[in-house]
Amino acid sequence: MDLKRMALDLETVDSCYDHVENAEDKVRGLAVKNECYVHDSIIPMKKGTKKMSRCGECLDLVGPSNIQVQCTTAGTFRSRKVNEIVETNFMLINMVIVNHDLYDIVATTSDNYNDEYCEIAIRQSQCNNLPNPSLYVVDNNETHSKVQVLNMHEVTEFLIINNVQYILGLDPYFTIPHFDINIKVSAITFTNDVIHFLNVNLTKNNLITSTTKYDVSKLEDCQYDPNWNIYSTGAERETNDYFKWMFRSSDKSGKMYYEENKTEVLETENYLRFQSHDDFTKIVFVAQTPINFFEQYTLFSFTASSDKKWEYQENYVGVGNSSQEYFDSIIKCVGMPIDVINTKVNDNQYNISMKMYFNKTCSYLGNVIALDFITSENSELKVTSALLIKREDHQQSCSYDTLNCENVICTVRDATIDDGVGKWLNGCIPTCGKCRTGFECTTTGKCVESIVYNSRSRCSRLFVFLVFFCVLFI
Repeated sequence: MDLKRMALDLETVDSCYDHVENAEDKVRGLAVKNECYVHDSIIPMKKGTKKMSRCGECLDLVGPSNIQVQCTTAGTFRSRKVNEIVETNFMLINMVIVNHDLYDIVATTSDNYNDEYCEIAIRQSQCNNLPNPSLYVVDNNETHSKVQVLNMHEVTEFLIINNVQYILGLDPYFTIPHFDINIKVSAITFTNDVIHFLNVNLTKNNLITSTTKYDVSKLEDCQYDPNWNIYSTGAERETNDYFKWMFRSSDKSGKMYYEENKTEVLETENYLRFQSHDDFTKIVFVAQTPINFFEQYTLFSFTASSDKKWEYQENYVGVGNSSQEYFDSIIKCVGMPIDVINTKVNDNQYNISMKMYFNKTCSYLGNVIALDFITSENSELKVTSALLIKREDHQQSCSYDTLNCENVICTVRDATIDDGVGKWLNGCIPTCGKCRTGFECTTTGKCVESIVYNSRSRCSRLFVFLVFFCVLFI
């Protein structure tokens, strides 16, 4: 979401780098203007019983453009309304704010789409294209100093000075004892990577740059996975008004009718009802953000029943303005391959099911699916299912809460000891760190002491690679 454009009454609250003098010159994410902001309830990163600042964490974002970009967590936002309603607050928690240049890359813009918000996929990631990490001295007094780690490839969990650990808290900086002599500071990341800062002088505003950094391997691109459940009887639908599919109908003249008037179009828990417009009725499904239907889905599936026969005529996929008075979508594709089955149950009930297949000729961004029917006067069509069927190679969709480890202290993907069922689905396991030497991770995310077998004949160690996950705003 673009903070400068949106109508929501939001404000940035805290910046991760308020305490850094000339931060734009020192922090890579600010210098290249790829900073992002998360809700102030999300900034604490939970690991076991600890809570630490998420400042500096990098997030991979991919949206309708299918261009993956990376942003650096640079602060928090919140609503200016003190008593925000629960539904809106839930929506804000599942939101990332970026500047308009970054938004335009991720979202792609058009007069037919909103230019304030779009649905995206997000995952935690290691920061790439960084200079060597730096240690910045925020402030000091006679007894203590405050230091902040900049340009680290992932969040620094603690510092080690003279064999003593100093844990990161909710502030983006560490509070350590003040030393009058130069010292060595070791920064330990969330996954136990180590960067050393040598000859650290704790003079205020001093910047010490490490001579080393970690090379970050590029991960396979995260996939944009928009809302596939257009409507389904009894199924939980998107509650966020910004991402819900909208339903329209139009008559022979092209005049549009909206579900808000409850007469021509009505959505209930049991069905989605369309009222006929004499002898011709077009039913329209409108997404609020664009989708490349061919890249994301194999087909559009539709089932419905009517009290009189609705005879299918044609299908359209295109781009349209959801608030227009007349149906004037910019049609991208007409006549997608389709299977239609009409069944007469009795004189008062007709069933219709169809599968419309997306093919390469429809490899465009769009937000409208429309179906034409020959209809009878005063007839109703009740839709029970309208779904987009994902391609098989699509990733697991995960909820936003998988960005936090909660009471888990190690990545259960690395588990070598089974002590029960973990809380996350496969493909939705967050990165929660590694156990220290002599301990192993369990399937519920605990670090337990390794069992040592007295055997001279063999010795083995399990090596694992860090695998990140994607999370869909839902």
